[in-house]
Amino acid sequence: MLAMGLCLTSNAHGQAPPVRIDTSPLVVRTPPPDVLAPYRGDPAFDYERSVPERVSLWARIKAWVWEHIFRPLGASAMQPFWRFVYYAVVAGAMTFLLLRLLRMDVRGVFRGKRHRASTGDLFQEHPASLDLDARIEEAVAGSDYRRAVRLLYLKALRELDEQNLIVWRWEKTNQDYIDELRNASLRRPFVELTYLFEYIWYGAFPADAAAFGRMRRVFARLHERLDGV
Repeated sequence: MLAMGLCLTSNAHGQAPPVRIDTSPLVVRTPPPDVLAPYRGDPAFDYERSVPERVSLWARIKAWVWEHIFRPLGASAMQPFWRFVYYAVVAGAMTFLLLRLLRMDVRGVFRGKRHRASTGDLFQEHPASLDLDARIEEAVAGSDYRRAVRLLYLKALRELDEQNLIVWRWEKTNQDYIDELRNASLRRPFVELTYLFEYIWYGAFPADAAAFGRMRRVFARLHERLDGV
């Protein structure tokens, strides 16, 4: 260590030794072809790297579905009961997604026959062509409050459509209309009106004069705010 320190000290105070430049000619040696041939045919020495193609979104979706939904079904360790549960959950989820993609009201699928029969083709007509006030009073007079609730909600949709706040389409869901309505002062009473309507119509809960009266008060609040728009 002492000798190394003395050498470093002397080099630091003295001049650095000159660097010798190698000026000898460069000789390139190439292996004979018969030596390279076995290596060129050996895949272990193939260093070519191809750029992978860009995977599309659809391909990624299919890969995800296969990995997380269909592949577990082939697991031999899954018991028959849990396999059945898994099938049921997957089938229900796929049915729900399909209905949403088709823009169908999922709750309407599970309504009773009485509800489907009572609607007929009435609610597929544009509400502007219907005398909703007369139909509402007729339903109330007959104590058909569930139908009166449906007609009152349809009247709210008509008024919003007439103000160009939503675009009415018979195949749309209630959530579609909520998403379309951007006016904050109208959105809150309309969301409440939608909740009451779905609670009574789709929920198959008893509809009476009190329930209809509450919905009518919310509709009146919405109507009042519409006049100020």
